[in-house]
Amino acid sequence: MVTKFDVISSPGDKVSVARELDREFIFSRGRSGSLTERFSRIFGSDRSLLVLRENGHVLSALAIARFRWVDPVQQFEGAMIGLVWTHPDHRRHGHARRLLNYATTLLAGENVQVAVLWTGRPELYRG
Repeated sequence: MVTKFDVISSPGDKVSVARELDREFIFSRGRSGSLTERFSRIFGSDRSLLVLRENGHVLSALAIARFRWVDPVQQFEGAMIGLVWTHPDHRRHGHARRLLNYATTLLAGENVQVAVLWTGRPELYRG
């Protein structure tokens, strides 16, 4: 079993991950449209979608929206982490937690000083 973290950049991988995210966050909630339209900046970037793969199959994914926070005294590099998803057959195995940990390590390496988890269900992420 080979498990690895990956930044999605190929168009084919983006389409398949977007399809899963749409199924989870759009269609299952009776909404229409696509996340690729709503968040074109994320899906258009080569460093905004992270996945955890096992034997080449995507088990978990998340999106990162980077930003610069400017105040009168200084500015900060920041990131919003959201659209955290795990394939239904692989939930409750810690994949999302591992991917979130990887994302925060990656962002720290990019000197991101502020990271925010963008969620409507914070109880899922306690601990």
